Amino acid sequence: MVPLAVEVFFTMPAFRCNPSVKSLNTLIWVLCKNKYDFKIVLLVLVKSQFMNIWVEESTFKILIRALYRIGKENNAVDLLNLMVDSGFDLDGKICSLILYTMCAQKACEGVEILDVLDKKRELGYSPKRVDLCNVIRFYVKNRKGVDALEVLSKLKMSGMVPDIVCHNLVLNGLILEGEYESADEVFDEIVVLGLVPDIVTYNVYINGLCKQNKVDEVVRMLSYMEELGCKPEMNTYYTILEALCRRGMLSYAKEVFWKMKLKGLQLNSLIYDILVNCMIREGEVEEACNVLGEMVGRGFVPQSITFDGLVHLLCQRGLFSEAMELLPEMVVKNIVPGIRSWEALVVHCLSQTQNFDGFIQVSQSAFFGGRNSA
Repeated sequence: MVPLAVEVFFTMPAFRCNPSVKSLNTLIWVLCKNKYDFKIVLLVLVKSQFMNIWVEESTFKILIRALYRIGKENNAVDLLNLMVDSGFDLDGKICSLILYTMCAQKACEGVEILDVLDKKRELGYSPKRVDLCNVIRFYVKNRKGVDALEVLSKLKMSGMVPDIVCHNLVLNGLILEGEYESADEVFDEIVVLGLVPDIVTYNVYINGLCKQNKVDEVVRMLSYMEELGCKPEMNTYYTILEALCRRGMLSYAKEVFWKMKLKGLQLNSLIYDILVNCMIREGEVEEACNVLGEMVGRGFVPQSITFDGLVHLLCQRGLFSEAMELLPEMVVKNIVPGIRSWEALVVHCLSQTQNFDGFIQVSQSAFFGGRNSA
């Protein structure tokens, strides 16, 4: 049908019907949409000039969008420049599309993106917030947090005012690269500029503090958030709890866990696993059993490594019967005891019975309620 449309377009004058630029745009749009060879599109454009049909701004827009769809970004930029040189106004949506597409290209270099942005701004283009975010996000995604910070600085020097979203992206990029001093400066600058930090700002910054093991500052930041009315969410508490448990700061971790429960946050199995594993590492066997019991009672299924760690700790403390009580519970939850559990049970049982049959009998008792195998 498309070749027929081309034929009809060129035979319109024979029927005393003069095609307009709207007719031309419609045909080009159909050709581009159906991914026809661009040579056909160029042929239509050339022939249309002999029919006294001259392209307009709308025609350029259709062609530029089509070039981007087929991956011809450089040609699209050249055509946009030609559009401006021909006296047409610079279209903001087209510029946004160019920046978005370039930022989405893996092979694109950051220098190219900045060059295009600078040139378009010289032509009168005023980037929107989403355009700035796309450029900064490109650098952050490519682990170039320092470069993202430079972009942010250039934007400010040019009179633009990046919002909190742009700052959050830069802050995250710097923390991902381990540029903590620069991250501190950006965080302080947010307040100086009069921007209001949101939950994303705090979560990202707290994550950076946790990576530096600055637990005291994390706790202060948590209180600071609450004072300013920015309520910590699950991700905030999870980041803090994980950092505290990683450092073995169990007392602080239990306090954070208690706050989460007090605030009515929906705890999940991951939160429980982190805390129980920390208790196991710190040798708090009774507390670990209690929290694990609470976890199971709320319908959550612990990870196999959590069960294994607790079984191993119970056996180390000589609490063999308590360790054996966990085995059937693991089976009910469809969790297969790991090698660490079996090693701990075998070692303890052999040390008590001096024979492997004794361990088999105890295991049968745990799994089958004392029934002997056939």
